[in-house]
Amino acid sequence: MTPDDLVPGSTGKFISFGDPSLSGSLVAFAGTSSNSEKGIYTTGINSMDQLLSVAVDINTPVPDGTGNFANFGRPSLYGDKVAFRGSDSNDLSGIYTGGIGEVLNVIADANTPIPGGTGKFTNFGDPSLSGNWVAFYGFDSNNGGGIYVDREDVKHNPLLKVIGTSDVLDGKTITELSLGHEGLNYNKLAFLAHFSDGSSGIYKAEVATTKDQCKNDGHTKFNFKNQGQCIQFVGNHGQGGN
Repeated sequence: MTPDDLVPGSTGKFISFGDPSLSGSLVAFAGTSSNSEKGIYTTGINSMDQLLSVAVDINTPVPDGTGNFANFGRPSLYGDKVAFRGSDSNDLSGIYTGGIGEVLNVIADANTPIPGGTGKFTNFGDPSLSGNWVAFYGFDSNNGGGIYVDREDVKHNPLLKVIGTSDVLDGKTITELSLGHEGLNYNKLAFLAHFSDGSSGIYKAEVATTKDQCKNDGHTKFNFKNQGQCIQFVGNHGQGGN
């Protein structure tokens, strides 16, 4: 894409782009036009049949919300499905998914109770999408936060807390967490943790995919039970002072 390309459904041209996400031969990116229009757009890189199209833009109503989207974060693409952080004109944000041209699904927004916490989410980081699973960083009313995963193929309690600030990992208290744009691979997540002693490390979390994995002694392997599921933290790399 270049600044000479017209924005789909608009007479304006692109003036800025966000970081793209690639899946197969399809690319998704956030863009802004010379007419101050914003959206998330997709295009193919190998086939002329995959033309530039709108995934979601400021003309798209916020699902379960009020009005249209006003701003967008960096999208995450898997196949022809996109996950993104979007906000309305009141700066209320949420995490949403949808296939290209399909109805959007709400993964979490300002009306969503925080699993394993109190209150509701107040803000979000950009998500990571893999299959039917979405991982994201969510904030609470005290500006604390955590990493959460939504398992769209799980019928009951699909939203699960993975790890949060103030939690103890490796015997140390977490002060900050970071989940990368490609931090999720199905039920496995890679994340960066900073600790109160000034050290940090890269960790992998593996979410159990069946309840049987959590029965009997299974929860000891997966570290702790949570909403009928459990999570295993698998070591760290690059730990050291900041």
